[in-house]
Amino acid sequence: MVTKWKRGALVSATRLNGLLILPALVALWYERGRARSIWHIVGMALVPLGLLLFMFLSWRWSGDPLAPAKGVWGRHAGFFLMPLWEYLRQPGIIALPWNFILVNFLAALLAFAAIYLLMRQQQRALALYVALMVLLPLSTSTLISMARYMSVCFPIFIALGAAGRSTRVDIMIKVIFIALLSLMTALFAARFTMALT
Repeated sequence: MVTKWKRGALVSATRLNGLLILPALVALWYERGRARSIWHIVGMALVPLGLLLFMFLSWRWSGDPLAPAKGVWGRHAGFFLMPLWEYLRQPGIIALPWNFILVNFLAALLAFAAIYLLMRQQQRALALYVALMVLLPLSTSTLISMARYMSVCFPIFIALGAAGRSTRVDIMIKVIFIALLSLMTALFAARFTMALT
């Protein structure tokens, strides 16, 4: 049983966001209620080990366990709605260097829509994971990389799949995603660096 939870340690070792899977796993464990064995608790305790190992290696190589998190892209803590409000105040600014603001703004809105859809489907643990995944980057007072964060937030795609049961919604999702893929591919081919964010 513990082997299944080792994946959580791998997730937290790859990115800080991976640690956000832990509250969702705890919520899922609590919701199911029937699997309250010591091995589930031990398994969940393994999730932070990946991040702790990464911090240890960072300390060994640089002398600072938090070195990768310092001084990244001018981020600082702030109220999570401020980046969205700042964009709405100046919606004509579509992109800045390394920040395709419009796409990042839409990715944040998609995450909030997915939270709503997942809550309607009684998928509270998945909704919690999406909420944490969107609130963490938004709390850094910028929209930079929001689309990148949301592209790996798997419950969003579960919510889109459920919404796509309707043929009309399914066609809309396909058209929007194909158009965005075409746009980003064209920007990448034209060597616009903002296409990489």
